[in-house]
Amino acid sequence: RVYLQYLKKESEEQPKVQGKIDEAVPPLSDYVPFVKANLHNQFVAKQLLLMVYYLDVGDTIVRKNLANELGALVTSTRISLPVKKVLLSSVRFLVADEDQYVRMISEFAAELQDPLESTQRFYTPPPSPSPSPS
Repeated sequence: RVYLQYLKKESEEQPKVQGKIDEAVPPLSDYVPFVKANLHNQFVAKQLLLMVYYLDVGDTIVRKNLANELGALVTSTRISLPVKKVLLSSVRFLVADEDQYVRMISEFAAELQDPLESTQRFYTPPPSPSPSPS
């Protein structure tokens, strides 16, 4: 990611550096599987998620699909909170419309809530202790 950041800065001054950025960025078809495979390593996962700012996501369909795939990872229990924060900022970058972003995150939050509700239905609280006669 740092190398891409450097190349991006250099490409503003030297347009021919853009080809090096294209070579350094993984193909979009490999990006999400690569992120998923590295979720166990918090540092690597965060760096990969930050690479989204350098991907070629000019096509709205590609952008939407990538946002949906990354957004779906929010519900994963394998991801730590710091990684989820970076994940959400990456998804926010991909979703241009704020209302659409809020809707998307709401849907993922509903998915998180449903399993919790189903376990709460089967939970029977222990009986409260009866007061002892004095």
